[in-house]
Amino acid sequence: MEISPEIRSFYEALPKNHMLAIFFREHELILEIMEKMRSANSLLQKMKKKEDAEDIIDSLLISSERLLDTESHLSREEVLYEEMIARKIVGPPRVMMMEHDMLLRNKNLFYNTIQQYNEIDWDEFKARVNDLYLTLYYKLWDHLQKENEEIFPKAFDLIKEDTKWHEMTVACDEIGYSLFMSVSQKDQ
Repeated sequence: MEISPEIRSFYEALPKNHMLAIFFREHELILEIMEKMRSANSLLQKMKKKEDAEDIIDSLLISSERLLDTESHLSREEVLYEEMIARKIVGPPRVMMMEHDMLLRNKNLFYNTIQQYNEIDWDEFKARVNDLYLTLYYKLWDHLQKENEEIFPKAFDLIKEDTKWHEMTVACDEIGYSLFMSVSQKDQ
Protein backbone atom coordinates (compact mmCIF):
# COMPACT_ATOMS: atom_id res chain seq x y z
CA MET A 1 0.00 0.00 0.00
CA GLU A 2 1.40 3.33 -0.99
CA ILE A 3 0.93 5.95 1.68
CA SER A 4 0.78 9.50 0.39
CA PRO A 5 3.32 11.92 1.89
CA GLU A 6 0.45 13.98 3.35
CA ILE A 7 -1.05 11.00 5.15
CA ARG A 8 2.31 9.76 6.39
CA SER A 9 3.18 13.24 7.70
CA PHE A 10 -0.19 13.40 9.52
CA TYR A 11 0.70 10.28 11.54
CA GLU A 12 4.34 11.26 12.02
CA ALA A 13 3.23 14.61 13.48
CA LEU A 14 1.24 12.85 16.20
CA PRO A 15 2.95 11.93 19.47
CA LYS A 16 4.33 8.37 19.19
CA ASN A 17 2.02 7.16 21.95
CA HIS A 18 -1.13 8.66 20.37
CA MET A 19 -3.56 5.85 19.63
CA LEU A 20 -3.87 6.89 15.97
CA ALA A 21 -0.10 6.82 15.52
CA ILE A 22 -0.04 3.38 17.12
CA PHE A 23 -2.83 2.14 14.84
CA PHE A 24 -0.92 3.43 11.81
CA ARG A 25 2.29 1.64 12.85
CA GLU A 26 0.30 -1.51 13.48
CA HIS A 27 -1.19 -1.24 10.01
CA GLU A 28 2.31 -1.11 8.60
CA LEU A 29 3.14 -4.29 10.52
CA ILE A 30 -0.01 -5.99 9.22
CA LEU A 31 1.02 -5.09 5.69
CA GLU A 32 4.47 -6.59 6.32
CA ILE A 33 2.77 -9.82 7.39
CA MET A 34 0.66 -9.75 4.24
CA GLU A 35 3.77 -9.21 2.13
CA LYS A 36 5.40 -12.30 3.68
CA MET A 37 2.22 -14.21 2.93
CA ARG A 38 2.28 -12.96 -0.67
CA SER A 39 5.83 -14.20 -1.15
CA ALA A 40 5.11 -17.56 0.45
CA ASN A 41 1.90 -17.99 -1.54
CA SER A 42 3.75 -17.20 -4.76
CA LEU A 43 6.30 -19.92 -3.97
CA LEU A 44 3.56 -22.34 -2.93
CA GLN A 45 1.78 -21.95 -6.26
CA LYS A 46 4.93 -23.16 -8.06
CA MET A 47 5.32 -26.31 -5.97
CA LYS A 48 4.48 -29.59 -7.68
CA LYS A 49 4.48 -31.76 -4.53
CA LYS A 50 3.36 -31.00 -0.99
CA GLU A 51 6.42 -32.78 0.41
CA ASP A 52 8.58 -30.03 -1.09
CA ALA A 53 6.44 -27.25 0.37
CA GLU A 54 6.60 -27.89 4.12
CA ASP A 55 8.75 -24.81 4.89
CA ILE A 56 6.43 -22.63 2.81
CA ILE A 57 3.37 -24.04 4.54
CA ASP A 58 5.02 -23.39 7.91
CA SER A 59 5.68 -19.80 6.85
CA LEU A 60 2.05 -19.34 5.80
CA LEU A 61 0.86 -20.84 9.07
CA ILE A 62 3.06 -18.50 11.12
CA SER A 63 1.88 -15.47 9.13
CA SER A 64 -1.76 -16.48 9.48
CA GLU A 65 -1.31 -16.94 13.25
CA ARG A 66 0.19 -13.46 13.44
CA LEU A 67 -2.82 -12.07 11.58
CA LEU A 68 -5.13 -13.78 14.05
CA ASP A 69 -3.15 -12.09 16.84
CA THR A 70 -4.42 -8.75 15.54
CA GLU A 71 -7.77 -9.24 17.25
CA SER A 72 -6.79 -6.87 20.08
CA HIS A 73 -5.94 -4.29 17.41
CA LEU A 74 -9.49 -4.54 16.07
CA SER A 75 -10.95 -4.25 19.56
CA ARG A 76 -8.87 -1.14 20.27
CA GLU A 77 -9.97 0.46 17.00
CA GLU A 78 -13.55 -0.16 18.05
CA VAL A 79 -12.96 1.99 21.14
CA LEU A 80 -12.43 4.86 18.71
CA TYR A 81 -15.41 3.86 16.56
CA GLU A 82 -17.74 3.79 19.57
CA GLU A 83 -16.70 7.35 20.41
CA MET A 84 -17.31 8.44 16.83
CA ILE A 85 -20.77 6.85 16.94
CA ALA A 86 -21.49 8.62 20.24
CA ARG A 87 -20.67 11.87 18.39
CA LYS A 88 -23.19 11.07 15.63
CA ILE A 89 -20.68 9.87 13.02
CA VAL A 90 -22.39 6.53 12.56
CA GLY A 91 -22.04 5.12 9.03
CA PRO A 92 -18.26 4.85 8.55
CA PRO A 93 -17.48 3.42 12.02
CA ARG A 94 -20.27 0.85 11.75
CA VAL A 95 -19.00 -0.23 8.32
CA MET A 96 -15.49 -0.58 9.71
CA MET A 97 -16.77 -2.74 12.59
CA MET A 98 -18.69 -4.97 10.16
CA GLU A 99 -15.53 -5.26 8.10
CA HIS A 100 -13.61 -6.27 11.25
CA ASP A 101 -16.01 -9.20 11.66
CA MET A 102 -15.63 -10.18 8.01
CA LEU A 103 -11.83 -9.88 8.14
CA LEU A 104 -11.66 -12.03 11.25
CA ARG A 105 -13.75 -14.72 9.52
CA ASN A 106 -11.43 -14.58 6.48
CA LYS A 107 -8.32 -14.79 8.67
CA ASN A 108 -9.73 -17.84 10.46
CA LEU A 109 -10.72 -19.48 7.19
CA PHE A 110 -7.20 -18.96 5.80
CA TYR A 111 -5.60 -20.31 8.99
CA ASN A 112 -7.88 -23.37 9.07
CA THR A 113 -7.20 -24.10 5.41
CA ILE A 114 -3.43 -23.97 5.95
CA GLN A 115 -3.78 -26.35 8.88
CA GLN A 116 -5.67 -28.83 6.70
CA TYR A 117 -3.04 -29.10 3.96
CA ASN A 118 -2.62 -32.84 4.50
CA GLU A 119 -6.36 -33.46 4.23
CA ILE A 120 -6.95 -31.74 0.87
CA ASP A 121 -5.87 -32.67 -2.64
CA TRP A 122 -2.63 -30.77 -3.37
CA ASP A 123 -3.85 -28.83 -6.42
CA GLU A 124 -7.14 -28.02 -4.71
CA PHE A 125 -5.21 -26.88 -1.62
CA LYS A 126 -3.01 -24.54 -3.63
CA ALA A 127 -6.00 -23.08 -5.48
CA ARG A 128 -7.92 -22.59 -2.23
CA VAL A 129 -4.94 -20.93 -0.51
CA ASN A 130 -4.42 -18.63 -3.48
CA ASP A 131 -8.10 -17.60 -3.59
CA LEU A 132 -8.28 -17.07 0.16
CA TYR A 133 -5.02 -15.11 0.21
CA LEU A 134 -6.11 -12.80 -2.61
CA THR A 135 -9.50 -12.22 -1.00
CA LEU A 136 -7.95 -11.50 2.37
CA TYR A 137 -5.22 -9.29 0.92
CA TYR A 138 -7.51 -7.04 -1.11
CA LYS A 139 -10.17 -6.75 1.59
CA LEU A 140 -7.54 -6.00 4.23
CA TRP A 141 -5.69 -3.54 1.99
CA ASP A 142 -8.92 -1.66 1.24
CA HIS A 143 -9.91 -1.64 4.91
CA LEU A 144 -6.55 -0.31 6.11
CA GLN A 145 -6.50 2.34 3.42
CA LYS A 146 -9.95 3.62 4.46
CA GLU A 147 -8.89 3.75 8.09
CA ASN A 148 -5.53 5.42 7.41
CA GLU A 149 -6.75 7.98 4.90
CA GLU A 150 -10.32 8.72 5.93
CA ILE A 151 -11.57 7.39 9.25
CA PHE A 152 -8.65 8.15 11.56
CA PRO A 153 -8.03 11.70 10.26
CA LYS A 154 -11.78 12.33 10.53
CA ALA A 155 -11.73 11.08 14.14
CA PHE A 156 -8.78 13.34 14.90
CA ASP A 157 -10.70 16.36 13.57
CA LEU A 158 -13.87 15.31 15.39
CA ILE A 159 -12.47 14.62 18.87
CA LYS A 160 -10.77 17.73 20.24
CA GLU A 161 -10.65 16.99 23.96
CA ASP A 162 -7.32 15.66 25.23
CA THR A 163 -9.18 14.08 28.14
CA LYS A 164 -11.27 11.98 25.74
CA TRP A 165 -8.15 10.79 23.88
CA HIS A 166 -6.65 9.89 27.26
CA GLU A 167 -9.78 7.95 28.28
CA MET A 168 -9.73 6.03 25.00
CA THR A 169 -6.01 5.30 25.38
CA VAL A 170 -6.62 3.88 28.85
CA ALA A 171 -9.41 1.69 27.41
CA CYS A 172 -7.00 0.50 24.70
CA ASP A 173 -4.33 -0.25 27.29
CA GLU A 174 -6.85 -2.38 29.18
CA ILE A 175 -7.58 -4.38 26.02
CA GLY A 176 -3.88 -4.99 25.44
CA TYR A 177 -1.56 -5.11 22.49
CA SER A 178 -0.54 -8.80 22.11
CA LEU A 179 1.44 -9.15 18.89
CA PHE A 180 1.95 -5.43 18.64
CA MET A 181 3.42 -4.74 22.06
CA SER A 182 6.81 -3.84 20.62
CA VAL A 183 5.15 -1.42 18.17
CA SER A 184 2.73 0.04 20.66
CA GLN A 185 4.64 0.44 23.87
CA LYS A 186 3.97 3.68 25.64
CA ASP A 187 7.62 4.41 26.49
CA GLN A 188 8.71 5.13 22.93
